[in-house]
Amino acid sequence: MSTLGFAIFEDARCAICDGDLDPRQNTLHITSKPNPPIQLCIPCQKQITHLKLEYEILKREKRERQIEELKQAIETYAAQAELKEVLKEGNRVLRGEIEEIGGLGLMGK
Repeated sequence: MSTLGFAIFEDARCAICDGDLDPRQNTLHITSKPNPPIQLCIPCQKQITHLKLEYEILKREKRERQIEELKQAIETYAAQAELKEVLKEGNRVLRGEIEEIGGLGLMGK
């Protein structure tokens, strides 16, 4: 029995070799110990192990991309919030200046 829960035997052919089982099938690819144990030849056991490692690497890379996308979204949101505050402050100052100019116009009459 291998450490991944697959029975390994010396027969030259197994379910994968015969084409009865897809090595990328979810039960082999994701779960670590299928029930009942599937008997695999040594080359197919190596292939399954390699596929599992590739799958884990792809999952990790996907998580890293998602984290990076979240960071960018947060930065964008923060920049938009800052811009909104700057615009509000600018509008407040502009209104004050307009009122001041309007007040001067009335005083001149």
